[in-house]
Amino acid sequence: MQSADDVLDSFAGMITREQASAIANGGDLQSNSDRCISVEGVLEFIKAVRGAKESADAAKIYTVNLEDIVYRIFNEVGDSSRRTVTLGREGSTINIAVSDRLSSAIDERGFERGDLVSVIGASLDILRERLVGTKSTTIVRMRRSRSGVTDFSTLKDGDRNIDIIGRVAELGQLRSVSRLGGGSVAAADCRISGREGSAEVTLWGSNALLTRNMHVGDFIKIEFCSVRSTEPKLQVNANELSRVLIHRDLSARFTG
Repeated sequence: MQSADDVLDSFAGMITREQASAIANGGDLQSNSDRCISVEGVLEFIKAVRGAKESADAAKIYTVNLEDIVYRIFNEVGDSSRRTVTLGREGSTINIAVSDRLSSAIDERGFERGDLVSVIGASLDILRERLVGTKSTTIVRMRRSRSGVTDFSTLKDGDRNIDIIGRVAELGQLRSVSRLGGGSVAAADCRISGREGSAEVTLWGSNALLTRNMHVGDFIKIEFCSVRSTEPKLQVNANELSRVLIHRDLSARFTG
């Protein structure tokens, strides 16, 4: 468990010692909404600038502070420390491209779909309609997500875009599968147990590669996955639009 000093150092002075103590004890931070705008506000600003007569303004890079919900997290691209995080809600989202320490922190700190986060000092690219994390950008979790099915008896055939949390019971070998039309894709299978029942999981692409860091007994969360029934078993599918998080803190959500 991190100490308050460790947390304070990891946020590079962006939070107070009291806030660091709250995080170290598993708590949430107070909202920064008084000095941050929402995703909807950012999108309205983009629309206003792009509609202005002074087209040169659209080429400018603006710095914004943003507070909103994590809609989707993508795995890192290949072996590089780069990824995309989507913020906002269905129908009103914006992407932030992060790399290096920011990208690594997403998994290390266990950020999840549904977290309320505060993004301080991100660059807004009007032309590409996206945010970009810089060396001075900080992403802080204000409130933890509550998403994630742990009772697998509630899963049913046809479930889509859901999140599940389970414990790795069996882990298969990483393999390469030929694609239709040529090429190949990484694939791996595992079985995870829920608070009730278990499920067979097939992981594809970047998710399959993550099994190199996975061990029997680990707690994992699979976000944006789908389910199909292969009686008497459940089959969970995690394609490239899904995300797998391996993190010890998930155990509290699983057993609590």
